[in-house]
Amino acid sequence: MTRAPLAALVALLLLAAHRCDGAIHPYRAARFTPTANAHVLRAGREGLYATVGSDHRRHDVKGDFELSDGGRGHEKAYVRFEDVEFRRSRSHASRFTGADSEGKDTGAVHAVLFELKDHFRIGWTDPRAGTHHLCCDSPDLVADTGCVMGDVLIAPPDDGREPEPGWPWVRRVEFVGDHAVRTMSPEQVTVTRDGMYYLWLVTCDASLGESLTVTGRTTWRNPHGYLPGMMRHMRPFFGTLALAYGGLAFWWTAKVAKAHMKRPDVVTQLHHGVTAVVAASFTEAFLWYADYEYFNAVGARPAALTLLASCVGAARESASRTLVLVVSTGYGVVRPTLGGLSTKVVGLGAAYFVAAVALDVATHVGNVDDLTQTTRVLLVIPVALMDAAYILWIFSSLSRTLAQLRARRQLAKLALYARFANVLAVSVVGSVMWILYETWFRATDALNQKWQVDWVVGAFWHVLSFLLLGAICVLWAPSDAATQFAYGEIAGKDDAPGALFDGFEGWDFGEGDAGGGGYSDEEDGRERETRKVPAGHMGGGKGMGVGQTPLKGGDVFLMDSDDEREARLARDKMR
Repeated sequence: MTRAPLAALVALLLLAAHRCDGAIHPYRAARFTPTANAHVLRAGREGLYATVGSDHRRHDVKGDFELSDGGRGHEKAYVRFEDVEFRRSRSHASRFTGADSEGKDTGAVHAVLFELKDHFRIGWTDPRAGTHHLCCDSPDLVADTGCVMGDVLIAPPDDGREPEPGWPWVRRVEFVGDHAVRTMSPEQVTVTRDGMYYLWLVTCDASLGESLTVTGRTTWRNPHGYLPGMMRHMRPFFGTLALAYGGLAFWWTAKVAKAHMKRPDVVTQLHHGVTAVVAASFTEAFLWYADYEYFNAVGARPAALTLLASCVGAARESASRTLVLVVSTGYGVVRPTLGGLSTKVVGLGAAYFVAAVALDVATHVGNVDDLTQTTRVLLVIPVALMDAAYILWIFSSLSRTLAQLRARRQLAKLALYARFANVLAVSVVGSVMWILYETWFRATDALNQKWQVDWVVGAFWHVLSFLLLGAICVLWAPSDAATQFAYGEIAGKDDAPGALFDGFEGWDFGEGDAGGGGYSDEEDGRERETRKVPAGHMGGGKGMGVGQTPLKGGDVFLMDSDDEREARLARDKMR
């Protein structure tokens, strides 16, 4: 696998790709929506780590806009307001023409920045009526709360904490006279405490809120760069994962190349399929690392690169599941072709790819915050249903393959598939346990209180995929000894006696002789068909699957399974 073309492609995409919204939140004539007794625009939400060396006990509310380009300036976390402009309709502004309104406040917008744990302080709920108020808009509210008429209500903490002066951070931007446009002065709030921060833009004037729009942008930066706090650990994770897949790719490629040089017939189509999945896995991890690296450095995601990573990731997920399914059917070991299963396998893989692409693109391309619950459910359900279909199909196929190998006393293959079944069982148990944990995690983290460890939920599935692919590589690594596992026309080969029974002392292979493949006379009559053939026709000769016990004795032998008959017909056509 050559990495130079891949690196060149990623570099080209980094230079040419358009940006998606990210840590830089742009506003393009964004409108306000009615909420309680106000109009609100939810302008951003991000997990932010504290500025390095800051006092974690208090927030910096001075609004210092200076940021050094060197030294400790690169370790500063902040929320910066840049070119934020509020615009109201001309009809609303025309109400205030005349000398009486000139130079006076004729409408206001409040920018409110607060931590998640302070969200209950934004507004006030009347205990008598049970109504929630965001703005101080009546004499009764002034009397009950001591608020300022026309301002956003900031309630005191109810958890025993002392109110922190100037926090939550609020800036009032006023329209003057009949001016239709008001530009907010540049502001920067330095973050001195780890937390999930929210920015709301609020107007308490209902008539103003109906026509109010905002343009400009806010920049949210962490000490380590522009990557949001919830994604901070994804960059080193995918970097490490890319190195791990690179090591696996190097080892696997060396094994395949060495085996091919010594005996080309040892390398089968199954090995080529494993090579493709390893290459796709490395490519996906590398693309995600490049995506997060660019995001962290620039503050916006490159749409083309994110889209490419999502598509490659969906292809890897589909191919890896299909590979496990194909292995479970015994392809290349007990059957030379998939036969009629090929169309079904390809169809399920293609459908899974489409569903996974839809989910990954909606999750990553152009999005930083979580999707709405409705959208997520609609996109997750098809993927979950097809995952369930894969699991049922894999284990039913694996069960039939194990039964077939056990009945034929093909013990070398049986040992291989028994180990593979153990690996799959462990992965399924781990998956179920993690799904239960993820369900609990999401149910108890509706507001992202656990934003600092949220990345672990998704990272687990990548680690599990790596471990499962690594196990397949180890079990199916090409070698001289692997010929006893391959389905082929090699005369006189069979499982080595004696050692192959190690670990299978408790298995019941029946009382029949070698010619009966472990079946009793009753089972022979019920499950297999017999016929007369010339003596020695299949007795270890041409056409026998490697690892299958040769037939002995007279001129009666047990008919092979449908898979064996299908294989013989395929070979006859090739002659």
